[in-house]
Amino acid sequence: MLLLLGAYSSTSNEIKRRKRFLGDSSSDADWSISGSAVTSFCNWIVKTQQLPISKVEQKQIIKTLADNAPKIIVKDFNELRLNEACEYDDECYIQWRATSPVSIYLINGEIPRVYKFDNIVLFSFEEGSVDYAAKGSKKIIYVNAKSDIETEMTVMAHQYGVPFSMDNWRELFSVNRSSLKKEQEENNRLQEENRRLREQLVEDIGKRHKPGDLDNEDQKELNRMARYRAKDYLLSHGYECEDWDPEISQAVYHTIKDGEEIAFAVTSCRGGLVYLHTYKFFIFMGNPNNLLLIDDGNRIQSFSFKNAFQSNTNVNLIFDIDYIIPSSMAKIANMMQAFPKTRFVFEKPHYSISDEIYTFGLNEKHE
Repeated sequence: MLLLLGAYSSTSNEIKRRKRFLGDSSSDADWSISGSAVTSFCNWIVKTQQLPISKVEQKQIIKTLADNAPKIIVKDFNELRLNEACEYDDECYIQWRATSPVSIYLINGEIPRVYKFDNIVLFSFEEGSVDYAAKGSKKIIYVNAKSDIETEMTVMAHQYGVPFSMDNWRELFSVNRSSLKKEQEENNRLQEENRRLREQLVEDIGKRHKPGDLDNEDQKELNRMARYRAKDYLLSHGYECEDWDPEISQAVYHTIKDGEEIAFAVTSCRGGLVYLHTYKFFIFMGNPNNLLLIDDGNRIQSFSFKNAFQSNTNVNLIFDIDYIIPSSMAKIANMMQAFPKTRFVFEKPHYSISDEIYTFGLNEKHE
């Protein structure tokens, strides 16, 4: 009768979770919960535990539950710590900021964050070297002052929804501002050449369609439909993702199956080649159980690293010359030296067919 009235037995899952949270390692707790179970557990923490939480294992449990139920346990900025940030005082930035709606603030260390439940802070932590926050009319990018600011700002230039583009990056960090117009004209020429080379690459590798064929809104709608199909697929295959809202667009998502947390990415692909963002590829490679879900317009296909690449002996890495930073490329090249048969392939600068004609002596007149 007590159990029916809401009391728990010593063997109930809720009691097991509480015991494990309090440090009882012998308690076999199930953390693959969501919805009301997460709310109930967090209410118990708020009522009985000293906050903010300080123990490492307890923090890890909160992070796991936050992945399961991100609308219940919210990951947010630590506003108190962000108040310690100082605006970037570089001379070029000050000039650029005069006409820019975006501010750049530096903070001493990684970006301060919190996990909150019902607007109550469970614990604070630091994560990442750069992030964007919109506070009313203020648009602020926070950067770790100990990091390479120029490099971190290129990350922001590729983030969806952040009002900072690569054009902004060039305006801010271009060494020779007076020659910016000439540089842009040269960039336009290189873009046209790059477009030609890409089309040739497409022809060589048998690609059936180009990325960017669709306008931005159509592509967003395709991606949104892919996320809904992906959720149906995951639910029908035993993954716990009831709380996932497909209307929310982000690079990587998390789900649970058989008690194990799995990361997955969703992409749409109407042709023979998959164009995968570098971050998605990083997550995909990081764990053999992580998934890549591809919507081909008719169905969702699920791939792990093994079945995606066991028949693919070559993976192409495509760079856009507009966004290349030589120092970063040097780091990539140095890191990949250990991999046999890895090469950078590009067209010889200033190549002309007349060079080959001259080599064979066909330019000489013969009587």
